[in-house]
Amino acid sequence: MLTVDFSLDDAIKSCVDPQYTSSTVLSIMRTTIAACPEWAHLLNHCVSVSVHTTVPSIVRQYNRRYRNKDTSTNIMSFPAALPDQPLVYVDESTVFLGDLLVCQPTVSHEAQVQHKTWMQHATHLLVHGTLHLLHYDHITDQDAAVMEAIETRIMHDLGWPCPYTIP
Repeated sequence: MLTVDFSLDDAIKSCVDPQYTSSTVLSIMRTTIAACPEWAHLLNHCVSVSVHTTVPSIVRQYNRRYRNKDTSTNIMSFPAALPDQPLVYVDESTVFLGDLLVCQPTVSHEAQVQHKTWMQHATHLLVHGTLHLLHYDHITDQDAAVMEAIETRIMHDLGWPCPYTIP
């Protein structure tokens, strides 16, 4: 069973797509985990993820503190365990994958620039962030190609077009 601790800052609640709900986020994350053969087994256990959607100033604080980048970004992923470490259990039966921090105004701006709906872009970012929680990365070109292929397949499974094709 997958659970998502889902929260929205009050300042942005009226700005998000009404489809952006705890159950929608849960479905996106479940599809993402199921699409990764080495992680799909987690869905047979209790798995917890935290998703917080907020404003640029908060994301900027986290980005400055944890990545030494004094700017906001669209999504930040904080895996509970490093790739070479064991999974983190919050109790004897629940694995905590980590936290996602989504910047609502950045998602809105990028969606507009890319001629996408807010929900389409937010879905892609949640897939992308969840893959980071599962230790996928895009530091090298080879890793980026693998991650982008997985993202594209998951977006297709969720009914969205390739996230890397701008209409």
